[in-house]
Amino acid sequence: MDSSKTIIQLHSLLKQYDIKNIVFSPGGRHLPLIHSIEQDDYFNTFRVIDERSAGFYALGMIQKTGKPVAICCTSGTACINLASAVCEAFYQHLPLLVISGDRMIEYLNQNEDQQYDQIKSFEGFTKYRVRLPRIDSEVDEWFTNRTINEAMIELTHHGNGPVHIDFPIGDPFSEIFKLESIPLVRKINLYDAETENVQWRYLAGQLKDKRIGVLWGQSVTLSTKLEGAVKRFVEKFDAVILTDYISNCHYPHTFNNTPRLLHAKFLFQEEEMLLPEVLITVGGNYIFNAELKGMMKSRKAEHWQVGKEDKVVDGFKKLTHMFEMSETLFFDKISENASFVNNTGYYEFWSQLDKEVPQPSSDKYNELHIISSVLKKMPVDADLQIGNSWSIRMSQLLDIPATVRQYCNRGVNGIDGSLSTAVGFGATNERLTYLVIGDLSFFYDMNALWISSLSPNMRILMINNHGGAMLFKPFMREMMEKYPMSNLGKDCKIVTAEGWATTTGFEYFAVNDMKDLEKAASLLAQKESDKPIFVEAFTNFFDDTASYMDNLAFERRSLSEKVIGRMKRFLKK
Repeated sequence: MDSSKTIIQLHSLLKQYDIKNIVFSPGGRHLPLIHSIEQDDYFNTFRVIDERSAGFYALGMIQKTGKPVAICCTSGTACINLASAVCEAFYQHLPLLVISGDRMIEYLNQNEDQQYDQIKSFEGFTKYRVRLPRIDSEVDEWFTNRTINEAMIELTHHGNGPVHIDFPIGDPFSEIFKLESIPLVRKINLYDAETENVQWRYLAGQLKDKRIGVLWGQSVTLSTKLEGAVKRFVEKFDAVILTDYISNCHYPHTFNNTPRLLHAKFLFQEEEMLLPEVLITVGGNYIFNAELKGMMKSRKAEHWQVGKEDKVVDGFKKLTHMFEMSETLFFDKISENASFVNNTGYYEFWSQLDKEVPQPSSDKYNELHIISSVLKKMPVDADLQIGNSWSIRMSQLLDIPATVRQYCNRGVNGIDGSLSTAVGFGATNERLTYLVIGDLSFFYDMNALWISSLSPNMRILMINNHGGAMLFKPFMREMMEKYPMSNLGKDCKIVTAEGWATTTGFEYFAVNDMKDLEKAASLLAQKESDKPIFVEAFTNFFDDTASYMDNLAFERRSLSEKVIGRMKRFLKK
């Protein structure tokens, strides 16, 4: 095993986080790290033979300097001997960094010398602990870098305290570190509302002449102050807000149809011009997670995380700055400290793309057409809850008025609980509460209709295609017919919700064709009703999937060569 990549990450980040004082105890498993650090004049190294004394020796240094100190030990009981000092550091709130060399996890409980489950040594009295992986891939290297950053951030994050990094080494005596210099690895910089001397002018300068995208996720508390701060920011920096409808963000420069627009990127050889050079994320999850991550993967870009979220969220593997503060404060400070105005044409490009990409359409009886027909007649002062999988993806293809607030459980994206969430939402809502949900999601959570506090303002559209169409792809049809288990989402009995809906007090209506659909859309839109209303639309599993796929393909095909040429010329301005 070559541990040099792990040593580079540890050495470089110790230096960048200004942890100068390193206490070593003797042993072999951590020898490559010792050898690396002792060659660097930046560090002050101290050798203490007994780990029990070494731990408290480090605490004394922290008490005197007020700064984090690292202690590094070998594997085996050497690590557990630090427990008393780590426990004291935890309750004294001292930033002690424990770095323990370890043997390969594959040999745990295999009668290996000097090995036990070291990561559990200080369980209950550390702020953070991580066992680093063996670096065999880019993902391993990213995980190692991210978690070392997290550990060093936690030393002083929301109060001081100890953290523990455990790193595996194969044969330390054959891995003497040979690099003459340590390259800089990525450091994640943390700023919070209380950070003194934040270099706002410098940070604003990092955005000059850059394509800037604000990725707006769910659950941001919207306000007039925030809207003003965002408006000033996007106008000054020529930025765009990339989002979907469930963010409920409709501020200037916002593209709620980003999921649909991103599919147009396949049209351009210069597709990287579509993507931001700096991606600023606020809020929670969003519908086009996988698509955007895939597109950003090979792009050179920075990711700035903004909000009161206190955890590193590095899904793009490009995080460089965390601003743990309100979104309003961040956007205000950056705008106030920018002595320039960007004119990149980035917003104009997205606006042009928005005009050229067509609306989805379907004149056939299928899920997309049903959802579109119902939502077109939905009152503009209603609220919309949406189930996961096909329901949310289809609804996000459609332009829905900004007055309609939209919600979906995208935190973990499970299909369970959508019905209960909508019923709970409707119980305290004076407006109509619409729910669009699939049959699999509905039957998972059908007991929600048993709740006694059902509001007569509840409007449910259930698409019943007898299975989870999200799990199906058109090319799988032949395979599914031959091997039914190849799509578990289709392994459902053919059932209807009619009996349960009527038993629990709903007015029920079944839809089987276009004529029924027109009546159902009008029925759901009624504002006055003594009962909640339940519409069950029966569709074909394969047709529903095909309509969605066809619309995505149509969006790409329908832009004429003339339009494509115009967009490409625009990109090159």
